[in-house]
Amino acid sequence: MVNDELNIEQLQAKVVQQEKIIAALMQRAEVVNAGLASDFNAFTHSVNLEKQVAVKTKQYRELAEQLQKQSFKLKAERSFYLGWLNIIGYFVIIIGLDHKIIFSNAAILAVSGLSLEEVQGGYLWEQEWFDFPDADIGAIKDGVLNALAGESSGQELQIKVEDKG
Repeated sequence: MVNDELNIEQLQAKVVQQEKIIAALMQRAEVVNAGLASDFNAFTHSVNLEKQVAVKTKQYRELAEQLQKQSFKLKAERSFYLGWLNIIGYFVIIIGLDHKIIFSNAAILAVSGLSLEEVQGGYLWEQEWFDFPDADIGAIKDGVLNALAGESSGQELQIKVEDKG
């Protein structure tokens, strides 16, 4: 009987040991399952983010196409209007809000012997057109500033023309 009691105690000890192993394995399985669930949630979140990126990318491309179409349209309109301004026989100068020349038509460029590149980006009152002793640069500057402020101004100006002689 003592032998049987030893076997029972050994078996009980083995059962306790096995229960501890099973408990540890169950805890490990729960951690792994929690990790898998977390991984699955992370994967699902990643898939959702990729879908959102795809939607935003599509929206961006559509917007970029619209902007490109508008840009082409504006360039065509600008070219059309500048073409018309260029063939007008009167002197036409377009000045930006920074008071600098954006455009000057062919009529004034032809008589002054200057190119658009030479005058573009400069101030009207600093151009060679008015580079002669009697030019009233102050009146020219005041006229430009008044016009940019929305005030009506008009004055007769003389300009320097190219000497073709």
